[in-house]
Amino acid sequence: MGRDDIARAGGLERQDRPAASPGAEKSALPGNPAPGLPRTPCWQSVDKRGEAGVRRALRVGVPGGIAAGAVMALWSMGAMWVIGSGFWTPLNLIAHTFYRSAPLDGMFSAPAVAIGLAVHMTVASAFGVTIAVLAQWLPRTRSLVIAGGVLFVAVVWPVMQWGVWYKLDETAAEGFSEWIFALAHLLFGLVAAGLAMIGIENDETAMRARHAIGHTPPPRDPAPGSLFRPERPR
Repeated sequence: MGRDDIARAGGLERQDRPAASPGAEKSALPGNPAPGLPRTPCWQSVDKRGEAGVRRALRVGVPGGIAAGAVMALWSMGAMWVIGSGFWTPLNLIAHTFYRSAPLDGMFSAPAVAIGLAVHMTVASAFGVTIAVLAQWLPRTRSLVIAGGVLFVAVVWPVMQWGVWYKLDETAAEGFSEWIFALAHLLFGLVAAGLAMIGIENDETAMRARHAIGHTPPPRDPAPGSLFRPERPR
């Protein structure tokens, strides 16, 4: 076979090969999925991160809001007792908004205490989750998160006392001392933001630990014929 015959055979072989499409060349690059494999849409990854953030906010915000709500309630009840309004007055006023038979003074009423405590802790849990969501958006410094939580409740306090509560039950709203209610909200923001920051840090640490455990390589088998596997031939 001469040199011309070899060249003609090589040309025919190149003509028989199908031309590669630009998309196939692009998919063959590192970081791109192989042809035929489904590509994960970007919106699905965003939704997964959003769902994880919501679950973390619930895990951290609900117990943090309950703890901060307990501090807020104890402060309000103690302060109202000191000024002579009565120890049970704050819970009675909260309960009166939904249970008109609740007393408006410091007299003890089991239904009023139960209703007032349930309403107060429910609202505290909701605001605790809100602060936990804000804590995930803010830069991860405790001072900034705590300052953001205090500023948040500083806006919530006048809206709750002079806006929402006055429309629902003006008598009960006027019975709560304004400065006690304001300081109670500031205490709530301080405690809820601090617990949210601690809870988020602990949750991230636990997540990194689980991730590290999941990627730990399995122990290698002993060498053939070793002391641990004498039955294997050398």
